[in-house]
Amino acid sequence: MLCSPLSLQAQTQKTGGGLFLVSTGTGDIGHMTQRAVEIIQGADIIFTMRQPREKFEHLLDGKEIHDAGHGLFQSLARRDLSDADADVMENNVRAIIRDAIAQGKRVVILDNGDPTLYGPHMGYVKEFHDLSPVIIPGMSSFNAANAAMGRSVIGSGRHASITITSARTEVENLRKLADAGSTLVIFMNRNLDEFTDRLQPHFAPDTAISIVTHAGDSGREQVTHGTLSNIVEKAADRIHGPHIIYIWSSL
Repeated sequence: MLCSPLSLQAQTQKTGGGLFLVSTGTGDIGHMTQRAVEIIQGADIIFTMRQPREKFEHLLDGKEIHDAGHGLFQSLARRDLSDADADVMENNVRAIIRDAIAQGKRVVILDNGDPTLYGPHMGYVKEFHDLSPVIIPGMSSFNAANAAMGRSVIGSGRHASITITSARTEVENLRKLADAGSTLVIFMNRNLDEFTDRLQPHFAPDTAISIVTHAGDSGREQVTHGTLSNIVEKAADRIHGPHIIYIWSSL
């Protein structure tokens, strides 16, 4: 069970320790909240992947740093590691975290965007649930991409809504949601050509589609608007990085 804001305050005031999953936001450094900065500054031990470690080096100086892995304590880790290697890494992490918490230390796992939305480190929350881990939110790529659009992302019609899903979702289900007036927000796409090929039998060629690449990164963020028939061509030189796809309801 996660801590409430009151228990979070009591925990940090009493011992300064605890286990925290902290979002550094998405894109620009300024998208990290002040609360996240404070929690990181007070950390004794940091678990992080390479990119956050390099990006926030100024906050991590003097901290004990460990590799957070990618998808530990869930099946995701075993896509890149053998079961034996994943087991070794997870056992090492367990020992470090439990020993640190027993000593009253503060342990921080760094993530970006919204850790609860396709985040690779939610396995930590489940694995260490008895330690009452606290999630510190930050700006997600979804928030940043919506702002980049410069328009409302709510669908039209009586049942206007937003559906956040992944590119692995069955296209028939996406069609039903679009027919109900929902804007479809697609994460985790790896191949735009393949994805649009899957859409074509179920969506009209003039279906409006937008893509936001590197959402929240002021130096690289790009927005591409098009239709199912031309979005691949329009986005061809922009899709080499993390991106979010919007399929707009026609209702």
